[in-house]
Amino acid sequence: MGFICGKAQIDPIFISDLPIDIDESSGLQKTGNNSFWSHNDTDSDPLIFNLDASGNFLEEIVLQGVSHVDLEDLAYDGEIFFYVGDFGNNLNDRTDLKIYRIPNPDLLSDFANPEVINFTLSDQTEFPPTENEQNFDIEAMFYFGGNLHLFSRNRSNPFDGIIKHYRLNPEPGNQVAELVNSTFGNLSSNHSSITAADVNESGSRIALLSNSSVFIFRNFDGDNFFGGDLTYNFFNTTKPREGIAFIDNCKVRISQEADDFGNLGQVEELNSCDIVLSDEAADKAK
Repeated sequence: MGFICGKAQIDPIFISDLPIDIDESSGLQKTGNNSFWSHNDTDSDPLIFNLDASGNFLEEIVLQGVSHVDLEDLAYDGEIFFYVGDFGNNLNDRTDLKIYRIPNPDLLSDFANPEVINFTLSDQTEFPPTENEQNFDIEAMFYFGGNLHLFSRNRSNPFDGIIKHYRLNPEPGNQVAELVNSTFGNLSSNHSSITAADVNESGSRIALLSNSSVFIFRNFDGDNFFGGDLTYNFFNTTKPREGIAFIDNCKVRISQEADDFGNLGQVEELNSCDIVLSDEAADKAK
């Protein structure tokens, strides 16, 4: 299987505004046909918020005993456990990266008592590293094949466009997130700094989100995601898009933070199958 890289340009469509209390939506995860979860990142209590498929607020769950630093993404194993990532690391200097593991929140009421996964990144030895090597901010995560998979939000200066993929044991306790491999996105930080990730229901497609684009990988072997075929989709707008969740094998929901002009956060939708078809059609037209 060879690596194929294609390009497309399809914009997500607006679905709804987010509730006013979710003004820094930094993660999004589907747990049921009418159940999505999100959270704020730093300026909030340790809460996760339940939304229906139209973006309406349903309930909130308090993470008991949690003093979080920067919540950045969510993951679900599809059966038992739900994961909340406290691993935002804008300055690349954190030595207290954590993921909170709770039962499926659809089955909870009011609060959860998380188990904690404390972890380090296998290739980080300086806190912080030099500016040109600052690629240890983690803002994207999903569960696949019995492991958690983490992706870096590159903050190197000058920006080198590299996206790193780590694999992590999802058991509570002290763990090491092992670097699996890396890939080059492009030299625009808006288009290539990864803010969220998810895998579809069949495990055949992954999506990595940035403020201005989405990377769709498919036809990969095991969890060698970057060895699969890539279609890279640009958006016409740059927005604070920080959450993504597949709702079936093709469609994703995208959440974005409220902006500095008083506009509420939003939920958008995008069909990744349209992206791939657009890519293939462009290929045939050459």
